[in-house]
Amino acid sequence: MLESQLFRSAVARALGPGNRIAEKLEFRVPSADQMLAHSLAHHGDAAIALSQYFNISIQQYNCFRQIAETAFERPPEKLRILDFACGYGRLLRFLAAWLPGQNLLGAEIQADALDTNKRLFGIEGHLSCSDPEAFSIDRRFDMIWVASLFSHLPDRLFRAWLGKLHSLLAPGGVLCFSVRDESQFAGKMPANGFVYRPESEQIPIDASIYGTAWASERYVRTTIESSVSGSVDCERIPRALAMEQDLYLLHERDRQPPVRIDRFRRGPWGWVDRIRRSRDGRIGIEGWAGSMDEAELDRVEVRLDGNLECILPGIPRPDVVEAFGDPTLARSGFAFDAQLSNPAAAGFVEVFAVGGHDDAETALLFAGPTTNHGNGHQ
Repeated sequence: MLESQLFRSAVARALGPGNRIAEKLEFRVPSADQMLAHSLAHHGDAAIALSQYFNISIQQYNCFRQIAETAFERPPEKLRILDFACGYGRLLRFLAAWLPGQNLLGAEIQADALDTNKRLFGIEGHLSCSDPEAFSIDRRFDMIWVASLFSHLPDRLFRAWLGKLHSLLAPGGVLCFSVRDESQFAGKMPANGFVYRPESEQIPIDASIYGTAWASERYVRTTIESSVSGSVDCERIPRALAMEQDLYLLHERDRQPPVRIDRFRRGPWGWVDRIRRSRDGRIGIEGWAGSMDEAELDRVEVRLDGNLECILPGIPRPDVVEAFGDPTLARSGFAFDAQLSNPAAAGFVEVFAVGGHDDAETALLFAGPTTNHGNGHQ
């Protein structure tokens, strides 16, 4: 799949027209990458897992890019950037294709991940540790990006890492970190607005320091007040990362906010529930697609062996409304049916959700062979 030019072209289309980073993008994903391994184990389907992996990566890159392009007087290529808890480079592969490598640093507790990121992307790494007080680095950064770490930390480490990472900012710098909001907790939140459970994906780290956490906005703001020195402020962007985790932007109080929240774009989102191919070469596709930024999605694009068809969602999906708590997704379902021009051929299908803002807002819902896929929505 990763060596397929068809799959690589689908990823390039998801990056948007005129975006040239796909030409420099490294597509290899190490087998040790827990994010991909978790998706493969969950779905049991390489095309679904890889489509999900790259779609989430692109959406995170687009969030990062918006902040880097608007938060500073200097252009992004002049910024000193730390991707903390970078893993096996889910974001770094895109940053390495966009920005000068000497301005990028990845920090990670898994030494093998740092070696892999250096080998694949040419990005230097700094070994992290479980104790924030023991973490030392002789640089300061304009932008520190921490995706899906604080959503896994117990309270004491949440507070300690928040203070440590803020101390690594250069003057005028921005710390960006994501959390899983209390609205996603299936139960009653305690009074302090924080829950930690010692369970997570397939990350080989002690569950006493890495599990699953939910945090209310009040908890995050009070924790910032008690854990961070200096006069600071923060903005919260709900469901900014993969339409799941909230993104907080922490900065000096006397500087302009890094982004205008009303102009921040999460982009379109969706999922292909199932693809069915009959013996005579008929293809049926079902799924959902919507925009988290406006009430209506512009269109769903289906490319079948390179032939483009555009359809509109409109099928009721109360399950999607319940999952995201967004009534604008009530009729986000779509269905597509077509006949392969050559029923004997293997076939390749691509499905994209395209937002109404401009054609650059594209989510890759699926790219893979026209065999049977899927059995439920994401």
